[in-house]
Amino acid sequence: MIENNELTVLSGIPARYCLDDIEMVIFSKVGRMGSYTGRMKIMKKGGKFGRTFLFNASAYLMSSLAAQKAAERDDLLASIKASEARLTEIATLKKHIINYSKTRSTYEEYRKAGYSKQFFEAHREEITLHKAAKQAFDELGMKKIPKVKDLNAEYAELLSGKKTAYAEYRKLRDEAQELAIAESNLSSLFESEREEQSRQKEKEH
Repeated sequence: MIENNELTVLSGIPARYCLDDIEMVIFSKVGRMGSYTGRMKIMKKGGKFGRTFLFNASAYLMSSLAAQKAAERDDLLASIKASEARLTEIATLKKHIINYSKTRSTYEEYRKAGYSKQFFEAHREEITLHKAAKQAFDELGMKKIPKVKDLNAEYAELLSGKKTAYAEYRKLRDEAQELAIAESNLSSLFESEREEQSRQKEKEH
C-alpha cells in the first residue's frame, strides 16, 4: 500500500519504507505455489536489502476488486438516498402548492380585511395552511411556483430510476459480499500455505 510517499507492506509484521529510500523492488515466483504467489525483496539506495516478503498477488487483486465493488455499491446507495430525499421533497412541495392554491382567495380577503383577528379566527385553518405554504416556498428560494404537472412527471421519473437502481444495488451488494468472503478464504489459504512452508523449512534444519 502506498500513501504519503511511503510504502507499507502488510505481509506478516507490517514494514514501512520511504519511497525516496527505495532503489528497486524485486519480485520472484515461489516454485511450488500459484502463479500469483512469490517473494518480494526491497533494495534500498546504496545496495542494502530490506526484509524479504512472501506475497500473494491474487489476494491483492481480490481485495482490489472487492473494494471496487463495495465503492460502486456505496455510490449507488448514496444516489438512491438522494432520489428518495427528492421524492419526499416533491411530495411535500405538491401538498404546499395545492394548499396555497386552495387558500389563496381566503388569504387575499384576510389581507384586505387588514389582517383582522376576527377574520383570522373564522378562517384559522385556511390561513395557517397558506402561511405554511408560503414559508416553504421562501425556504426553498422559489421565485416561481412549479406546476404540479411538472412535479408529477419528475416524481414518476425518479421513482422509476430508483426501482432500477435498487435492483442494481442488490446485485452489487451481493457481489461485494461474495468477493469479501472469497478474499477472506483466499487469505486464509495463503496463510496456511505459508505456515506449511515454514514448518517444512524447520524440518530441513
